[in-house]
Amino acid sequence: RIARLVDTGSAGVMLIRGEPGIGKSCLLQVAAAMARKANTRLFKASAFESEMIRPFGVWKDALQRGLPVNSAARQLLDSGEQLTREQVFTGLTEIFRVEVQKNPVVVLCDDIQWADACSFSAVQFLLRNHPKLPVLFIVASREFELRDHPGAQSVFRNLRKDQLLEDIH
Repeated sequence: RIARLVDTGSAGVMLIRGEPGIGKSCLLQVAAAMARKANTRLFKASAFESEMIRPFGVWKDALQRGLPVNSAARQLLDSGEQLTREQVFTGLTEIFRVEVQKNPVVVLCDDIQWADACSFSAVQFLLRNHPKLPVLFIVASREFELRDHPGAQSVFRNLRKDQLLEDIH
């Protein structure tokens, strides 16, 4: 999937799901190594159960780790300012437009079942409104907790319908 991203700019989401301890995090580590070898821009984050109510928490973590401290996007994230949903969607779009000019982008996220609904909506917004951006999301989730997340289920259903989701169980 990473090779297809590099060769064709094919955007999408790869969902790795399964039982706890089955090796999903190891697969993400392999994907990270493959992404580095393919010379993509890599962003990484993990969701935490205690932070499910933190809007866009996964995005803030991934971008704060992956963007230079002096970048405008990083400064906005670090400011503590309350951002509207539209501001975040617009900001993410601009960040990825800049990043993909250098290299295709891979975003890895472990334990996505604990991400907030806004973080899922941002992925859907980006992919549905900007399908030509060469961005691949590779996310791992526990099977049963994901089933109980209505925001995730709605987004994954729509991405599946748009043929933007590859589901690996």
